[in-house]
Amino acid sequence: MQQKTTDRCSDCHYWYPLDIMPRLGECHSHRSRYFEKPVAHDRIMKGCFKVRSAKSEEEFMWCGTCLQTIHVAERNLHRSHNVFAGWAQFPTEDMREVTFAG
Repeated sequence: MQQKTTDRCSDCHYWYPLDIMPRLGECHSHRSRYFEKPVAHDRIMKGCFKVRSAKSEEEFMWCGTCLQTIHVAERNLHRSHNVFAGWAQFPTEDMREVTFAG
């Protein structure tokens, strides 16, 4: 039986999901060769991986379930949700590349 790996980017403390495309994100680990670059949620990482904690010390976090920014005081309302330490956004000038407008 093959052992399930949990070192996917979406399970990593350093991976911030993209607010408009939650399966893509940005790596915030200085030890990773993907630092500040787009990374797919299911990429397997070795060496720079840190397990995503249930408790974050950040004042603002990203709820992947609700797709919205939450304050640390609202954490209990999102207890069973998929909460990340932060989120990533495309620079404004690149947004036209991912919109559906012609």
